Amino acid sequence: MTTHPAIINADATVRSTPCSASEQDVWVAIQAGQFVAHYQPILNADTSVRALEALARWDHPDGRTLPPSEFVCEAYAGGVLADIDRAVIKRALSDQLMWHRWELDLHANVDLETLADSSFADWLGHALSSRSFEARRLVLELDAQSLAATETTEGWNQVLQALTDVRALGVGIAIQSYQGAISPVLIENDLVTMLKLDQAITRQLEPVELWDQVIHTLGDSITESKLEVTAVGIVSDSSADAARELGCTTLQGFHYGFPTTSHKVLAAITTLDRK
Repeated sequence: MTTHPAIINADATVRSTPCSASEQDVWVAIQAGQFVAHYQPILNADTSVRALEALARWDHPDGRTLPPSEFVCEAYAGGVLADIDRAVIKRALSDQLMWHRWELDLHANVDLETLADSSFADWLGHALSSRSFEARRLVLELDAQSLAATETTEGWNQVLQALTDVRALGVGIAIQSYQGAISPVLIENDLVTMLKLDQAITRQLEPVELWDQVIHTLGDSITESKLEVTAVGIVSDSSADAARELGCTTLQGFHYGFPTTSHKVLAAITTLDRK
């Protein structure tokens, strides 16, 4: 089920890129606990803060904070991307204790191979219970392209089982879509709870008619499923207004805050909460 390395996050467009780190560097960083989470707010349509998305960052010993473009391909090559995914989820579950009074949902990106590991659901259940975090407030984000590429392979049943196991915990699943395509099987079996429209689509928000075309490509099945739809990449009040007019339930983008550390995001939450 290996897919071509791609960086797919709320603060990064899809791209393949050379990595500056070696496989050994990444492995040492995992063992040293250098992979952390930076957070970006996700807002309800009324701009109240709904959730935080945890985005993987490497606190490099040289003082730099490195984005996924600097390490993800070597993590793939070294077979340790799942270790990074788990490390970031664990850090995020610990960090959320600092903003627990807001009772915010937590989003975390996971690679498809991480999810499909037979031990992942058990590991996740333990991670949630050990930090007393309600499973219904965690949303795992998956890439639609990776899912689509797997659908015609022998690994598809394994993916479906993995999604079933995670959903049985009560955890939500968001699909990050660049073309508005989600397998009907996922919707019919309640294996996806949210559609995240990528910033490449969101940047075409104006005029609103373009969004009507995008949503039309999603098909009647998604409309009937009543999935929550998040507009990612909001950069202005006008694009946010267009997303609301379209019916998006949540908003995310630089307009509401750049990804930042767990301590700094507290100030961002407070500021947004007062608006």
